[in-house]
Amino acid sequence: MKNNIDWESVGKRIVSLRAINNMSREDLASKIGSSVSTVFRIESGLPPTSQYLILIASAFKVSVEYLTGLSDDPRSGIKTKLSL
Repeated sequence: MKNNIDWESVGKRIVSLRAINNMSREDLASKIGSSVSTVFRIESGLPPTSQYLILIASAFKVSVEYLTGLSDDPRSGIKTKLSL
């Protein structure tokens, strides 16, 4: 099974979630215990560590699967985008 995650899309999704939640990069960095430059790099398409993925998903109360584009449902796990 091969799952290619488009990290630029992940970054765009994070930017969108920040806007919806009226959250600055500084706010997100504080919530996940990172620097603003780390948040900027992730939003620019640099793959984050699994720890940051989990922390970012938690900060927005969405699943990691949603954050990475593997699910279209923010509240649930993997649904149909994986081909087994």
